[in-house]
Amino acid sequence: MSDKIYCKKKLNKRTKKAFLIDYFENRCPSTYDSETNEVQCAARRNRSVGDLKMLLDGTFKTKTKTDDVIYKLVSLTDNSGGIVRALFCSDINRVVFYSSLVHPAYWQLNIRSSFSTVGGDGYSWNELVMIYKNKTK
Repeated sequence: MSDKIYCKKKLNKRTKKAFLIDYFENRCPSTYDSETNEVQCAARRNRSVGDLKMLLDGTFKTKTKTDDVIYKLVSLTDNSGGIVRALFCSDINRVVFYSSLVHPAYWQLNIRSSFSTVGGDGYSWNELVMIYKNKTK
């Protein structure tokens, strides 16, 4: 698998942040491997920081730094009612982001960890928020 993925659905490519907003407003359309064109992840699924970095890298010509992806995602996350929400998924052992338009009641019943649980990618929700805060200084 390559380090870039793409989405076949036409989304707003004006800026990376606008693209992410449109991606989540469209309920996380399927993504595809840039080399094989095979489905990387089906629609309406949770996406990790790494997945979303690969999506931005496959969509835009300039590479995106991981901390810039984190900054954009945390700024879009509002667990009290925003379009983008986050939780720790014990199935893949990572903090994941998802559209609140995709079965929000289901996710509210399936949050299975604390804010400090560190995933396989090295991030906890608390660490993602600290990266966000450090970039806003």
